[in-house]
Amino acid sequence: KHFYMLNSNNEYEEVTSIEIPDTVTIIGKYQFYGFDNVTSITIPNSVTLIGGDAFYNCSSLTIYCKATSEPNGWNSNWNNFNRPVYYGITKDNKVEKDGVIYVIKNNEAIVTRYAGNGTNITIPSTIELNGKTYSVTKIGNYAFSSCTLLTSITLPSSVTYIGYEAVSGTSLTIYCEASSQPSEWNSNLIDSNCK
Repeated sequence: KHFYMLNSNNEYEEVTSIEIPDTVTIIGKYQFYGFDNVTSITIPNSVTLIGGDAFYNCSSLTIYCKATSEPNGWNSNWNNFNRPVYYGITKDNKVEKDGVIYVIKNNEAIVTRYAGNGTNITIPSTIELNGKTYSVTKIGNYAFSSCTLLTSITLPSSVTYIGYEAVSGTSLTIYCEASSQPSEWNSNLIDSNCK
């Protein structure tokens, strides 16, 4: 199941990234059910209610919320498929460079999702946002999951944390500048198909 929108030429085009407008206050039950091509969605502060299983079976999704924490009106099963969620996201702490999406939290950069179409990527040790430089220290949960086009990822030694199944569901080679695996890398960070 794919998500399409009508563009300015009255043609349907596939959408992989969705920013919900500030006029929306409710996301209904099963609203985005099964949209496995959608890789990111940004939820504004105006959304006070989200129904159960709103993002169920969205296997490639990362969720960005402008609210700093989960509002009380969201159903306890709104994210039943357990997709990664980042709170307090604005244009001032989210940046995309070379298809890689970074979030700045606590003065460090976290890789949250790869949305590009390249086959080989190198994660830099630092990223710049609004004239300030941040060290890239974390790879978030599922950041490179289902990236079927990727054949290799090079990670800098600045990365001290890698989340759950960060590169699952794909077959690629990971090159690390670190001389050994840092202790905070999740033991389930890679799929068995990866080298």
